[in-house]
Amino acid sequence: MTKPIKVMLIEDNLADIELVKIGLESARMLVDMTVITDGNEALHYFTEGKAPPDLILLDINLPNVSGLEILKQLRKNDTYKTVPVIILTSSDAEQDVAIGYREHANSFITKPVDVNQFLDAIRSIENFWLSIVQLPTGKKE
Repeated sequence: MTKPIKVMLIEDNLADIELVKIGLESARMLVDMTVITDGNEALHYFTEGKAPPDLILLDINLPNVSGLEILKQLRKNDTYKTVPVIILTSSDAEQDVAIGYREHANSFITKPVDVNQFLDAIRSIENFWLSIVQLPTGKKE
């Protein structure tokens, strides 16, 4: 049996959470998704030293702590610095895109407003990041 891919979704919009779940349910592989809805909660999770997920989907507009600040802290943490982080947000502001890449996001996707396009974007993430790309195993070198 294949080990499930662990995806962490850091998102506070319930409708978007459901769309991501629907999009990943059609994945050709087993996905185990954890959802965190608050920036403080996300930072707390990462400082507890828990095993890293295989992939993080990160909104930048979160309550209490922004996703960009979370990304900055992740990249300073040896346990999480190699975990691919995909910014998935409603923002298309050039400043947010620039900061996201400067803080070493692996990609920046502006959430489409149309439901079908949103689901297509999630399926594209699944196809590329979970099917094509080889993810780090989390083992120390």
